[in-house]
Amino acid sequence: MKQKELKVLYLSSAEPRPCGIATFVNWLSEAIRNLDLNVDQKIIAINEPRSQKRDYPSWTRYELDQEELKSYEKTINYINNSGADVLCLQHEFGLWGGLTVFLFFCC
Repeated sequence: MKQKELKVLYLSSAEPRPCGIATFVNWLSEAIRNLDLNVDQKIIAINEPRSQKRDYPSWTRYELDQEELKSYEKTINYINNSGADVLCLQHEFGLWGGLTVFLFFCC
């Protein structure tokens, strides 16, 4: 019998954005892939204000605009409909801001 595929969704900055959290998420997902586990990993990349369009890797499925409240609502709907078993949310005040995470979870 085939084991159920685990679906992991990361909500984070993502490479090629120069950010330590983006590097961490990349290394974490790579380590999980190297374990050869039956894990489907996807990322929601957080874009900072006025950033240029980035060439994200293929496993980036969605983008959140950091200072657009409507983008948070759309992202929440995406997460809720994604079928993910795990949401790995990475936080740092420069990435989200102080009140933003609170607003995110209240939407």
